[in-house]
Amino acid sequence: MRRTAIGIPLLSSLLLSCGASISPTATVGPPPLAGMSAYEGELVVREAPGDGPSLELRFPYENAHSALGWGGMHLWARPHTDHVSVTALVDAPADRARWQTCSSLELQIDHRTQRFDASYVGRPMDGDLGHYDAVQVQLDVLALRKIARARRVVGVACGDRFVITDDQRDSVRRFVEWFDVLAVPGQLRDAPWYREVGPRPELLPLEDDGEEDLEG
Repeated sequence: MRRTAIGIPLLSSLLLSCGASISPTATVGPPPLAGMSAYEGELVVREAPGDGPSLELRFPYENAHSALGWGGMHLWARPHTDHVSVTALVDAPADRARWQTCSSLELQIDHRTQRFDASYVGRPMDGDLGHYDAVQVQLDVLALRKIARARRVVGVACGDRFVITDDQRDSVRRFVEWFDVLAVPGQLRDAPWYREVGPRPELLPLEDDGEEDLEG
């Protein structure tokens, strides 16, 4: 089984205060803009998570309005205790606060547009580092299923447009597959704690939720 680990420095101390968990040994992230479309991110799966999330996915997105030229997205879930909810943190560090009045994140998933409530969690950074702009968004696994099956996903976070790349949608697809495995007690068997991007779980493949037929 091939495993690939890619670290993303999403300002660890700030994220930890928002309820996320990030390894303190994360490596340097991608250069601004260059090669961003191929950067699929990192999926973290934990068999015995304790009180923390058992499933996390982090990836950057191109954002010309950010001080770095890119922002970060961090998804986490606890399917071992909550079979529906997924939390997302979207950030875009900037020279000054721009997202303070932001209340929603919008996703265009193929031909449909869906809006999600957002709460501001940004704050000033030390010294001359500028401002950490970030919002927290409550999603559900159904929304991620739509993203995983979509041909194109374009979003607007607090006025900043972003595109979820093909590679990143594939990582979301793996997130959903693992969500289903972890949501069923005993199905993970003896899998160890590890980070992965390449391998997929063997059980519970992604299925159509039937929404297309209902909307006819």
